[in-house]
Amino acid sequence: MSCKRYPWLSLLCAISIACGSGSDNGSTTEWKQYSETRLREIIGSHVVLPDSLCAIRPDSLTIGEIMQSHAKIIFNVDLDCSVCISKFAYWEDFAGRFERRHHHALPIMAVITSSDFDDATEAFVGRLWKRAWIYDPMGDFTFYNKIEDDRFQAILCDAFDTIRLVGNPLLNKKLEELYEKTTLRYLQSE
Repeated sequence: MSCKRYPWLSLLCAISIACGSGSDNGSTTEWKQYSETRLREIIGSHVVLPDSLCAIRPDSLTIGEIMQSHAKIIFNVDLDCSVCISKFAYWEDFAGRFERRHHHALPIMAVITSSDFDDATEAFVGRLWKRAWIYDPMGDFTFYNKIEDDRFQAILCDAFDTIRLVGNPLLNKKLEELYEKTTLRYLQSE
């Protein structure tokens, strides 16, 4: 995969380097190599929605409509990670701002992973996230899409379910702007 084919790959690599942890050159170099390798593996591949996913909310037709959109954002939330739960608030805010600015519904879906999922857990998720979501009882979504690392657990796919952006923009304004611009560009091609 070359940067000519995906011109924003260089930008994503730069963003991921800027967000790397560690202040010494060894940590930065390791993060740069790791993130570049992961981005090259993920960007351009087709998103995998494993058979183990359970459609929960709202219903499978709405999830199907999201998947048929020219652009869709899919992000993972591990309910066993208390910090990860903040992704709901972030993406709700992102979606609301996007819809107000561009007067276009944002096709977005959460993939929920938890070691224990019952009625109380479903009600908890329903209070935090009013948009489409599906339950991933085995963590297959992150595994098959090679996004086990929390820093990569959000993806933007095009009409053909090809992953065009990957990364968690929660703490990265430049990546957030890239998600907005790229999503809008694909939605306007509908």
